[in-house]
Amino acid sequence: MNPPAKNPTTLRTIVRHQLPGYVFWAWNLTFVVFLTLGLFPLVLADLLRSAFQGIAPVDFALLSLLISLIPPAAIVFAVKRLRGDNARLMRFFYGVEGTLIVACGARLFIFREMTAATWQLGALVGAGAAAYFATLLKPAWKLAHLQVFLHTLHALAGLYFGALLLFFVPPGIYGLVRELLRALPQAFGTLLSLSLHWNELVLVLIGTPLFFFSASLLLILPPALVYLSIDGLRRVLARTRGYKVALATAALNVFVFVQANRQPQREAFALLEAGDGSEAQRAKLLANEDLLRRGLLNAYLSPYRYLATREEAGIVQSLYEKTLGLPDGMASGVQAAFNAVATPFLYDGKSVAADVKKADAAYEKFFDQPIQKGERDAVNHALTSTYERSQAEAGLLDTDARNVLVEAQDLAVTEHGDTASVELHEVYANQKQTPQEVLYHFTLPEGAVVTGLWLGDTDDRARRFPYAVAPKGAAQRVYREQLARGADPALLEQVGPRNYRLRAFPVPVRFTGRDEPGVPGVPPRPQKMHMWLTYETLRAGGAWPLPLLTEKRNAYWSAATKLTVGGKAVPRRGDRWLPASLPAAPAARPSRHELTVGGTRLVAEPVAKRTETLRGAHLAVIVDRSLSMRRQAAALQLTVDALEAARADGKWSVDYFLSGTDAKLLPTNAAPRPAELKFYGSATPAAMLAQFAEATAGRPYDAALVLTDDNGFERREGDYKPFAPAYPLWFVHLGGNFPPSYSGGMQAGDLAMASRATATIAFNDLMAMGLLE
Repeated sequence: MNPPAKNPTTLRTIVRHQLPGYVFWAWNLTFVVFLTLGLFPLVLADLLRSAFQGIAPVDFALLSLLISLIPPAAIVFAVKRLRGDNARLMRFFYGVEGTLIVACGARLFIFREMTAATWQLGALVGAGAAAYFATLLKPAWKLAHLQVFLHTLHALAGLYFGALLLFFVPPGIYGLVRELLRALPQAFGTLLSLSLHWNELVLVLIGTPLFFFSASLLLILPPALVYLSIDGLRRVLARTRGYKVALATAALNVFVFVQANRQPQREAFALLEAGDGSEAQRAKLLANEDLLRRGLLNAYLSPYRYLATREEAGIVQSLYEKTLGLPDGMASGVQAAFNAVATPFLYDGKSVAADVKKADAAYEKFFDQPIQKGERDAVNHALTSTYERSQAEAGLLDTDARNVLVEAQDLAVTEHGDTASVELHEVYANQKQTPQEVLYHFTLPEGAVVTGLWLGDTDDRARRFPYAVAPKGAAQRVYREQLARGADPALLEQVGPRNYRLRAFPVPVRFTGRDEPGVPGVPPRPQKMHMWLTYETLRAGGAWPLPLLTEKRNAYWSAATKLTVGGKAVPRRGDRWLPASLPAAPAARPSRHELTVGGTRLVAEPVAKRTETLRGAHLAVIVDRSLSMRRQAAALQLTVDALEAARADGKWSVDYFLSGTDAKLLPTNAAPRPAELKFYGSATPAAMLAQFAEATAGRPYDAALVLTDDNGFERREGDYKPFAPAYPLWFVHLGGNFPPSYSGGMQAGDLAMASRATATIAFNDLMAMGLLE
């Protein structure tokens, strides 16, 4: 007698053999309709276009595109290889497709910059999903050990993320049902009261049920990940017997996981706080310089690398208290368990905000430069990891930003014999979706003076906004007030003897006709900003010298930037802001110039040759020994050698003063050996000069040189007595870079600078000026 036939329509049969197919096809087909009719025309197309134009982050757009393409690709694969095999279809849906979508979504919306620990977890997910997919296609591999290795990675990833996500399942199920019952009536009421475009209607009608459908499937993901990853490894081990490979792979990954989760900031802060200022402590800090750098950088970038601190994390506790009504003690226990599992995503510290400020100050104090300058590449990488800034003012991090394109530059020269008026006209085009500020630091030629600054929203000179001259502090205050109001301010400040800072805001946001349709009788919004700068300069040889750019923020130029001189197009050469000079007409005889300013008559008369020299003088040479000067040790040696060669010829005598934590004045004509100097800590010019003034009180000098780099000049000076010597003071910047600006105390008095490619040329520049002979 034959057994009775099984009823193919039992609930168990439907759940095990038919429901997986229904779920797969229902979700993927719904998503494709949503993508085609709603998401792509309204969101994704504009996002890709903006990324191509440089307005949106490229990685943000690419990840969005990848998430959108996974379901259509999954449908094509299922039709060709998995049709009718619902068991493998469900394993593919959760083990490959769902895993990739969740991983990309987490990278896109949750994680900014990846740490070593999160990179390891990402590698586990990627390699495991690839192995699981390959095994679905071909269960038996020729490289059996490789298959065991990769499936062990998949099992580790499934266990970890399954355990991590499992904390959200109980409150998620309850909250999903509650929100579904609450949202559907509101959504239908909204639809009945609004008039929507058809593709916007698609977003609501299909997007709302798709969201809740996806959320319900996501709640099944944690147990599904654990089951499928372990089951996949079990199947491979049953066929290959590669237990030793699996155990070794698991042990290796656990070891790497523990090492990758060691955060260096606690040890770095402890080293800095334990210092007693002794030479032994300074040597210990210098020996651990790499640890200090990594620890302070990790603390400074913690908002971009971690979701919260271990002490501040409370989302799980809040969910269990508010959603499930658990008592505070039980909910905090669940949070503690979650924190232990979520270690790679939590910062080891009490407060992110406090540690960011602490790391910023500690880095500048030890490394003698702001962390944004010293670690510019790392900080910029963190900021651009799917993170878009919206602040208006251009900060130090915008030095390399490509936010505002300089579309055109026009130079015009009007000669007046031995002087000339030079005008620079630039056109700015914003490449971002928020107003941007352009900032330039530049130096004018020797003897040049600024005569005008204008902004405009067209190239019509008659409609330019007029400028006004004001004291520096008052001008800065007005600029910030106008910037906060979104007005059109520009500010040109003198921040050094020949140093200037130009700020212009706002470069208007780009838009298309579809973004903002025209209104009859209302002129369209400006889309570009025009800037005019004029200055008067003296001839230098047979040319008119142009400004030298020392730093830019937000602005950039490319091969498409049009450069014209006197109305004629000129090809751009390299990545320079402007040419070094413009050709001048045949030399005119230097003439006498008179000018009356505020009732004071100024007269400038040409001289044949400077006659003042310092032959036989007594010089003071102040050597900057801050940590950043360590990079200039070779240039410092060249400068000392040049000074000593001139001293040996009987031109002068020299007192060398070594600034720093153990500042000392060397005996007259005793030269230091830069290779043996100990560079440590930070220093401002005011601090160095205060040390020098104290060590040389009452000593007469004919001139003083400060051998330094470009760090410390923008820093706040501190409470130091102003240094106003009766003799000339020159700053020689080794390394070829001017500081962008000088603090207030360094702008008064007899101050000169030399900055060229090498120290020898910088020193010789003083010789060529006739100041030293």
